[in-house]
Amino acid sequence: MLVYRRGGITIFSEGADAGFLYFVDGGLIRISRCSENGHRQILAFRVPGDILGRPENGQYVNSAETVGPARVYRVAWQRMQQMMVAEPQLQLHLLMKIADDFRRAERRIMILGQQNTSQRLSSFILELLCLPEFFDRDRSLLKLPVNRFDLADYLGTVTKSSERAFASLESAGLIRRITSRTIEIRDIAGLQRVQCEQRRNHHSNAL
Repeated sequence: MLVYRRGGITIFSEGADAGFLYFVDGGLIRISRCSENGHRQILAFRVPGDILGRPENGQYVNSAETVGPARVYRVAWQRMQQMMVAEPQLQLHLLMKIADDFRRAERRIMILGQQNTSQRLSSFILELLCLPEFFDRDRSLLKLPVNRFDLADYLGTVTKSSERAFASLESAGLIRRITSRTIEIRDIAGLQRVQCEQRRNHHSNAL
């Protein structure tokens, strides 16, 4: 097991030789890719139970970095192939995880293509509410595990736009920001309505 005690540590880099698969045991891992102009897009945040580092033509297609303290298991890709041959059930499990990743990627495409910034932020908050590591259900407090730059890169916007989205949700009485990284969740149903409402004011919400 690899133990990372802080955020910002690179687990593997886009374009490097893909020698290992990684299994998240604890913490949060951001998956990102850089465009030709150098802009970073965060594609996903991976949580315990997720698999990282599936190769394409022998290389990693994305980069993986810790968001905070994290634990991952590392298995050599060649060893993983041997294990899958010996244990077909493991091959099925990996296939199911890949299919789940594809479904989540398709959902992300829909969110980025059809939702405005407030809706994207609502979707992200609702995803975090399912993770007890970050959401204290008894106190309705959500601890944001990402900084404002990571959040903007994940939402596909700039930091000012994500701040405006926070202010919009707060003025609607759906959340209350206690600190920059702690949010009181006041109306889950309201967040769900924002998430699902038909996109309006496209030009005013342009990124």
